[in-house]
Amino acid sequence: MPGISGLDFLRSLSNPPAVILTTAYRDFAVDAFDLNVLDYLLKPISFERFLKSINKFLKQSAAPPLPQNPDKAGNPHILLKADKKIHKMAVADIVFAESLDNYIIVTTTRQKLICYESLSHLEDRLPDRDFLRIHRSFLINVHKITAFTSAHLEINDRQFTIGRNYKEAVLKRLLPSTSD
Repeated sequence: MPGISGLDFLRSLSNPPAVILTTAYRDFAVDAFDLNVLDYLLKPISFERFLKSINKFLKQSAAPPLPQNPDKAGNPHILLKADKKIHKMAVADIVFAESLDNYIIVTTTRQKLICYESLSHLEDRLPDRDFLRIHRSFLINVHKITAFTSAHLEINDRQFTIGRNYKEAVLKRLLPSTSD
């Protein structure tokens, strides 16, 4: 934009709308997320990545998500609907979630909850720093991983297959960068 950057323009708004930034520059991602942008897409943008971003926007605008609030100790939690109740669940207690048609099974350190919700919706509500989609059917807590290879990962005695469409992102996240 001539005369002003997109980020400066966004900063100038008193009530900014939901924003998805598209750019060729990765350097401004942190600044963008500090401004609460919905997503930050790097060019060239694949259709799959664009569609994921649009779906995230549509889910956010269609119905407000259940709150994710810190408890008194500052530990985040989410609310999950299961068994005709709303369960307050500490994010750190969630081990993994598995998709089952229109339902998800959320396995925690204490119990399993069957929720009428999509895995993508749960993924949007959980912190990216703690959770990783490894397969179209599995979302895992990265802090619970006990071992992994390029094809599988383990949480305690349970083995999970890393989906081929997720493999690159999973390995990038789990393997520390050797170039830094």
